Formats: sequence, C-alpha cells, structure tokens
Amino acid sequence: MVNRFNYPESQTMFRRAHARSDPPATRHVLQTSKFNFPTNPGDLCELEEFTEAFVQKRMELTI
Repeated sequence: MVNRFNYPESQTMFRRAHARSDPPATRHVLQTSKFNFPTNPGDLCELEEFTEAFVQKRMELTI
C-alpha cells in the first residue's frame, strides 16, 4: 500500500484542509502568560494598572 502523505503535494493539501484560522498557540498566549494581561482591549484602566505594576517590578529587579 502506498502512503499518500509521502508526496509533498498531498501533505500540503492535508495541511490546508486541516488548518485553522486561529492556531492554538496564538489564541492562548494571553491567558497562559506569566502576568495576568487583560484580554479585552477596551479595558484601559486595567492595562494602565498592569503597566505601572510591571514597570515598578522591573525597576525593583534591576536595582
């Protein structure tokens, strides 16, 4: 029996057929990051607080 995935064009067609518009790696970056980064772009207050806390922590670590 011939394995149809040995041929490059078959692999390409297979990948295209099973490709997702949003790959899991990019979807879960914000949720699984070390910091609790706000995922809603409209949440500017939370973003500002996060940025201030991040900068403060960074300053403490560099001193």
